[in-house]
Amino acid sequence: MGSVGSWVENPIPQKWRRARAEIARHYAPWLTFVAFYAIFANLPYWIVAREFGFRSLGWFCVQYLTVGLIALVVPRILAAGLLFAVMIADLLSGICITFNLPVRECLANLGAAHAFTGHRLFCVIAAGLLALLAAATAALLPGKTLPKGQRWRAAACLVAFAAVIV
Repeated sequence: MGSVGSWVENPIPQKWRRARAEIARHYAPWLTFVAFYAIFANLPYWIVAREFGFRSLGWFCVQYLTVGLIALVVPRILAAGLLFAVMIADLLSGICITFNLPVRECLANLGAAHAFTGHRLFCVIAAGLLALLAAATAALLPGKTLPKGQRWRAAACLVAFAAVIV
């Protein structure tokens, strides 16, 4: 059984540590993938929407979940580029819907962004950096390289989450 000192140094039995490591090895990759596309990819839009008072389009973006599904079968760099493009389109859509602007007029007025106040300009830059960080993270996530069983679980979770939020 061992002395009390050895129990205090190592309170978790070796068998439990191995089982815990096995569970983490099995679930962590695909759960991280799902959490990223379901929740964390929405952060840039949430920041800009709160600061600029965008009309509510919903808490979560179904398009990011779709990009997550696509990321399960395409190379990582394509998934990252697609995610960044969808994020930009989502922000542009929020601007156009909130301020009733056609897309062409909204794009023509991008040059006036320097006229934002300091706080709003900071929020725009922070959202842009978060979008770039999200795209870089998408390039690092194991999508296509996940084992087949984990890809199916990730796809099922993304589809289920999309069904719930729609």
